[in-house]
Amino acid sequence: MDSAIDSILDRLRELFQHEYQRGQQDALRRVVDVMKEPGGRRAGRPTGGAGRKGGRIRARRGSARAFIERVLTQEKGGATVPQIMSSASSPDEKAVSISAIRFELYRGKKEKRYRNVKGRWSLPGGRAAK
Repeated sequence: MDSAIDSILDRLRELFQHEYQRGQQDALRRVVDVMKEPGGRRAGRPTGGAGRKGGRIRARRGSARAFIERVLTQEKGGATVPQIMSSASSPDEKAVSISAIRFELYRGKKEKRYRNVKGRWSLPGGRAAK
């Protein structure tokens, strides 16, 4: 009786080991496939899963701040959120969502990086373009 249980356990260990190795190989294959793609993971694939249609490519970290600061240094009287959005010129800037722009503006206002007067956002005194 014990030998039957031992043989079943040995067989289960073999199956688990085989599946574990298969999973390792699959994960390694995925990593290599991503490395082979030009531009890495962002090239042509929407975020949020491979089967998802209509997904947006996410902007890189820090893109919203750099984008806002670029626009606000050029705009003497400040800019509204729609004006900032319409000033996008590079692919990174076009990937920034309106919610990311608003979030960065409100967070920057608390940190005194931006100011808002009647819906027009600008840089504090010394940083504005002349």
